Amino acid sequence: MFLLLFFMPITGIATFQDNMIFKSGFEPFVCQAQDECFYTAPNAATTAACTFDDPCDLQTAKGLLSGGDVLYFLEGTYNDTYLFTEGAYGDYEMILAFGRTFTFQSPQPDANNRVKLTAYPGHQVIIDGQYDINNDTGAQCFYTDQSFVTFSGFVFQDCKTGINIGENRITADVIGTVVENNQFTGNHFVNDNGGNVTIFSDAIDTYVQNNWFDGPGANVGSMNSAGVYYTHDRHVEILHNEISNHRTGIHYKHDHSPTIGNTGTVIAYNYIRDVSIAARLNSRYAHIHNNITTATAGSFSLNHCSGASGEGGDYNTLTNNYFHALDLNGCSDTNVDQGAFQNTITDNIIGTRFYVHAWGATPHESTLDYNIYVTDIFENNVSYTINQWQSYYGQDANSLSGTPIFSDPNLIGIEDYRLLPGSLGYQAGGQGDDIGPDVDLVGRF
Repeated sequence: MFLLLFFMPITGIATFQDNMIFKSGFEPFVCQAQDECFYTAPNAATTAACTFDDPCDLQTAKGLLSGGDVLYFLEGTYNDTYLFTEGAYGDYEMILAFGRTFTFQSPQPDANNRVKLTAYPGHQVIIDGQYDINNDTGAQCFYTDQSFVTFSGFVFQDCKTGINIGENRITADVIGTVVENNQFTGNHFVNDNGGNVTIFSDAIDTYVQNNWFDGPGANVGSMNSAGVYYTHDRHVEILHNEISNHRTGIHYKHDHSPTIGNTGTVIAYNYIRDVSIAARLNSRYAHIHNNITTATAGSFSLNHCSGASGEGGDYNTLTNNYFHALDLNGCSDTNVDQGAFQNTITDNIIGTRFYVHAWGATPHESTLDYNIYVTDIFENNVSYTINQWQSYYGQDANSLSGTPIFSDPNLIGIEDYRLLPGSLGYQAGGQGDDIGPDVDLVGRF
């Protein structure tokens, strides 16, 4: 039953503009009249008809796709790899690649004729990258630098990276990739920049939603290894995911160029646990809301000190989150990294520490109110109680200090983060609701 529910794609989300996934939206995907369906199976023949009763091999099926088509993966393990040639950018072992050397048949995919790759309802489909930890070999399982492709319902295991989006695209942006309802185990891109889902600078309008990212271990690899890794943000939405067992949960590395402006990025309703660092973000103008990062998730950081002056971390809005710890500037060298500025931080519960420009006196010009600080606020090597902070900084007038009463103080599962009536912060938020996340909406559905 779990697999049936987990791998049923979400329907009724035409534009993704609501930044929301509803619990009632799970139904098996059925090919519509304008769609053509093809079927693939492990070890199938290249000469098969690519129908349900006569499925063909993956590479044959891929070559038949055009805009509006659906490729159903039938049950089994897909592990046949081939060399995907990237020329000057290197060669990779791949299981599936929509790359510059591949052209979809006519009509080309567009916003109204998306190509969907999905597990057939009720089938467990495993994409096995066959990673060998001793030799650091294995496949980067799926690669796309083609627009309007959806990946749904797969189990990715032992891949170097599960899905690689928009790397080294030369001629056009990679628009509208959707990664939803998948399970990722492993992720062995651990000694360089990458994640189970890796989104590069040529990708725009990318949606990563309702996935479980379960990595190789919270202490495996470098801090640049993440559940979701992205660079030079050009509108990414990371929604309703569970992320565990990675060095970093969500990593946004490199500058968000001011010339890009407000891309509308959203990080919301995610449950991040059992990682070394919950998030390391250089985002600007992102809306970060209703996330839970547990005591086993380390710190959630804006502006992570990656060595370039003035990199990111500015103009973000953080609302209704539970942060085990929150850092506005995790860098000790203010001459290198200038920090996070002009962020809005309201209606959050911050469990252990809040570092506001911990290492420098540069004014951060942030707006803060209606938060719960379980411990003191820390700025420029000085610790402040809530009363001292309100007097010193002149904000947080409606914020509170103390420990909320949760439905289970052990905070083992998502539901335990619900505030009990009478608790500190209960119906005390800026909109008259609870301070902290809407527990009913956090995590995978």
